[in-house]
Amino acid sequence: MLATIALGAAKSPLGVASGAIAGHLIATALAIVGGAFMANYLSEKLVISFFYVCKLLTLVTCSRICSYWSFEQY
Repeated sequence: MLATIALGAAKSPLGVASGAIAGHLIATALAIVGGAFMANYLSEKLVISFFYVCKLLTLVTCSRICSYWSFEQY
C-alpha cells in the first residue's frame, strides 16, 4: 500500500489507480477460474480442509512475526 501511495505521488495517480484496478481484476478472474476448475476435480471437504490448513499457517506465521516485532523489548 505504501508503494502504491508513493508511486501515485511521484507519477500519475490516474495511471496508478488504473493499474491497481486492472491487477485486482486479473487476480479476481484467476481466482474464480481456478475455483471453478478445482470444484470439478476436488471434493468440497478437501478444499475446505486446505482452506483451514492455510488459515492455520497464516495464524501461526503472523503470531511469530508479531512476537518478533514486539515493542516490549524497547
